[in-house]
Amino acid sequence: MTKENLRSVVSEAVKTDGWENLTDLHTIIKEQADEANIPFEDERDLETAANELIWELMVRGILTPGGDATYIDFQVLKLTESGRKFLEVETQVPESDPGKYVERLIEQVGGPIDEIVQMYVRESLVTFLTGSYIAATVLLSVASERLLDHLIEEFSKASEAKTGKPGFEAKVKRAGRSTKERFDTLRTDLQKAELPPAMAETVDMQLSGLYTLIRYARNDDGQPSGREFDRDTAHAGLLLFPQYCTRVFALINHLSEHGL
Repeated sequence: MTKENLRSVVSEAVKTDGWENLTDLHTIIKEQADEANIPFEDERDLETAANELIWELMVRGILTPGGDATYIDFQVLKLTESGRKFLEVETQVPESDPGKYVERLIEQVGGPIDEIVQMYVRESLVTFLTGSYIAATVLLSVASERLLDHLIEEFSKASEAKTGKPGFEAKVKRAGRSTKERFDTLRTDLQKAELPPAMAETVDMQLSGLYTLIRYARNDDGQPSGREFDRDTAHAGLLLFPQYCTRVFALINHLSEHGL
């Protein structure tokens, strides 16, 4: 098991009453890990993973060490006031646990998800939790771009199968890596496609949302955008991504099974 399986346990443990120091906190974490059936082959591996997650909570200002003006005591930890409020409102949000977020994403999609998409989404979540919101947003943007590439590839296959010519593929190649031109080419042809009514009604909106996530990292020409992002922007992207991902894979599966 990796430390990501332990993340939600640590978040719950620090909210538990009765612990006063690092040793107490580790005891609670071990008990809750056992209850949650999160096994570690070596207890030291669990302790190391817990310490890494505790350190992340300190970096985020949720936990603070004890001590005074002459020294800092990392054995004595406590929840900050802002940390307590933050944990109270974040308890059940999906992006508080990267491992579970990806598991739920796969469940929502209803099938396998490209490993590269999974990797970048997971890293985006981990980075978000450390407070690096620009990096988190860029990583999510890369995952979104990967989804767009998959959809373009599947639409190219379906288009060629219908017309007998690689017309759409040629148009995409002319667009190069221009984010806007690739997106506009796909959207224009998708709007002409014969799709199920429910899918056709939402495809433009969902693709526009996905395009917005891609634009966080790249400009119209496909170059780095240089934008800065705050927590709210990164948070919103993480909340919306599962919806876009689910709809894109539904469209990919439809094209794969039924064509155009």
